[in-house]
This record gives sequence, C-alpha cells and structure tokens, in this order.
Amino acid sequence: MSATAAVPSGEVSGTATPPSSSPGAMAHIPSLDGLRGLAVIGVLLFHAGYLTGGFLGVDLFFALSGFLITRLLVREADRTRTIDLIGFWGRRFRRLLPAALVFLVVVMLWARWSGSPDQWATTLNDGPWAQFYLANWHQIGSDRSYWDSFSDPPLLAHLWSLAIEEQFYVVWPLVAALVWRLTRQRAARACCWWSGPGAALSFATMLAAVRRGDPTRVYMGTDTRASSILIGAALGTRPAVAWVTRAVQARPHIVDLVMVVAIGIIAAMWITIDGASSSMLFRGGLLVHSGLAAIVVAFAAVRLGWVTRLLGTGVLQWFGRLSYSLYLWHWPVYAVLNQRRTGLDGLELLAVRVAVSIAFALASYHLVEVPLRRKAAWTHGTTGRWVFVGAMGAVAMLWVITPAPVTEVARFDPGSITAPSLPPGTTGPETPTAPDPPIPRPHCRWWAP
Repeated sequence: MSATAAVPSGEVSGTATPPSSSPGAMAHIPSLDGLRGLAVIGVLLFHAGYLTGGFLGVDLFFALSGFLITRLLVREADRTRTIDLIGFWGRRFRRLLPAALVFLVVVMLWARWSGSPDQWATTLNDGPWAQFYLANWHQIGSDRSYWDSFSDPPLLAHLWSLAIEEQFYVVWPLVAALVWRLTRQRAARACCWWSGPGAALSFATMLAAVRRGDPTRVYMGTDTRASSILIGAALGTRPAVAWVTRAVQARPHIVDLVMVVAIGIIAAMWITIDGASSSMLFRGGLLVHSGLAAIVVAFAAVRLGWVTRLLGTGVLQWFGRLSYSLYLWHWPVYAVLNQRRTGLDGLELLAVRVAVSIAFALASYHLVEVPLRRKAAWTHGTTGRWVFVGAMGAVAMLWVITPAPVTEVARFDPGSITAPSLPPGTTGPETPTAPDPPIPRPHCRWWAP
C-alpha cells in the first residue's frame, strides 16, 4: 500500500526520472497511483457495507507493493552490485512509521477518554502488536473472526494488512540479497527464480490451511497471503519487465484489451464475492485475483495508452496519494461514527464517514508524512536511527503505563426475584444470603499470561 509508485527510467516511454539520492530511484507513474486509489476506494466501500468484494483492494495493494519493491531492489543491486539493507529499511520506516505512530497514539488516547471499556481494553491489547507490525498473528492467536468484527469493531483490527506488508519489507530484501550473494547471480535472476516458487509454496500453504468455518487464519496469515505479494514481485523482476515491454511494443492494442479484460474480471469479483462465505476465494480465487492485479500493474507501468490514462485521472491519483493515511484512519472513524452516534444511515452516513476520514488523512499526509519523509534532515542517518529508537520506545511505554479499564462482576440482587405463589399451608425456601461485594477485575492486557 505504501510503496512509491515508480518504475525505472528507460522502460516507460515519455516518462523522465527525477533526480534522487536513492540508489534505486525510479520515475513516477500516475496510473499506479490511480490503481492505489481504486484499491482504497474499494476498501472504503466494503467496510461501509456497499461492496461485498471490496476487501480485495488489499490484494491489489499487495500486488503493487511486491512489484514496486522488487523493482527498487533489482535496480539498486544492478547499479551498485549490492543491496543497502539499512538504507532500504530506513526509507521504508520514514515512509510508514511516523504516520502509524501518530495514529496509534491518537487512537489510544481517544479510546482511553471517550471509548467504551471494551474499546479501551481491546486497543491496549492490540496496540503493541500493531506497533511492531505483528497485528495479523495477534488477531489469529486471539481467535477473533475478521468477518464478525464489523458490528463493534476493534479500533486497530484493520492493521493486519499493513503488518503483512511490513513483514515483506523486512524479509524480502534479506532473501534477495542472500540469494544473490550465494549464487553470484544478478539480483534480477535471484528475485525471478525465488519469487515464483515462493508464490506457489504460499498458495499450497493456503490450500492446506483451508478449513470449514472461520477463514480468518487463511486470510490473515503471512504464509498464506505472501502469494499475493510474490506474484507482483515476480512481474517486477527485470526479465518479466523486459517481456512486458516487448509485448507492449509489439502489440499495444492487444495489451490494452488484456488490461480491460483483467480490470473487468477484477471489478466483477469485487461486486460478487462475499469473503465470509465464498469457499472458492481460498481455493484459487485470491490467486486469480492477485495474478490479474499483477498483470494490470505490470502493463500500467510500461504502457502509456488510453487505459493507463484513465487510471491516471486526477481524482484517482489524489486518492492514491492519500491511500496510506486514508487506510489508517478510515476504520476507527467508521467505528466511532456509527448509526447510533450520528443518527444517520445509508449514503448520508457513508458521506460523513468518508469526509471525516479524508480530513484526518489530509492532516496526516501534510503534517506528518511529507514533512518527516522529505523535509526533516534529522530523520536521516545516525540521528534518524536514534529518533526511530526513541519514538518506538516512547510509544511502547505508553502501552505499559496506560491503566487498563476496570469492570465489576455483576452482583446478585435477591430482591429482584419475584417469589412464586405457593399453595396454602406450605412455606417457601429460605431467603438466600447476599454474596460478597464485587471484586474489581481488570481486562486482560497484552503481556498477561
């Protein structure tokens, strides 16, 4: 969701590469921002109950991330004969962490002072796992169904997908660098030969894990969902991009037709699929969707035809640039601005929710993301690493020192029971003795056994 929408210069006709100090810097492609905008719009409509398959927008994000991150790694390795892991992770953290940490602190404070006891307790329980990008495994271990969480949703439940992406950002560069060094191959070949088999292995794991009942384990597991990212990674390798470029040059109109058909099938899946009840989804549906999404991404990155121009329209680009912040903020906004609190429903409620989500996203983008990523010199180098450690430690300490809500065990009131009428000459049972006063019981915290 958060990868920079970019491709190498020289591979896209009519697109210039801007100057950059990053070894793998690539040119900006508007159509990829448009695809990201479509993805976040699908998620917004799905969580509002208007698009049953809109959750597949997350898989479009996955395919985009796999493609773009692999292009960055391959390009850097081919240019410098190495992959600067520290530099890569630093760029990813500057892109993702500032907005995420601000978001976590704001949500925690709201849950503490204005949320219900359940929201407060759940936020304290989920927060540390979300901060360290392990939210998906925490939710799996909590036996919490993703599909049943929309009626009274935990405020951080949507961060499972960002956890999977960040885990990919940590592991995939290590794999690419290690395989490249061990086999003495160029990064293009190393990533190409490992992303395809990795996607196949992930899909096989999904098939083995599918069970009747709640599909949350399959839907949120990093092992089962890696296929969606690795398919995009496979098409982001240099051999795949070269093949796509030759296809575009030889048959541009056929490429446009392929993109239209692929986008049409994706749209049909978003409209018709129900994730809570579709057995087909986890037996090949997700794989088909991810493959089609990766094809659209790969062609959009090298083809400047009428389809990509439509994908790169201003509104879609605008949503695409805001997609990370919008994804962060929309879920708690939806949870807080429900029908009970607002008195609204239908399209009016949707409009209010989306407007407020956009307001928070704009504030995050302009006040946190852009300044800290592009303008603050202290976020780079040794100073940046110390700032990172200090910020992570400070937020982690908040989860520890913030008190958990206290609830009381319901007290039995014998006076609330109406005695049944008895036949003449009989006596009823003795009046029960009132139990001991209730003992305050704290909610379970994340560090509790």
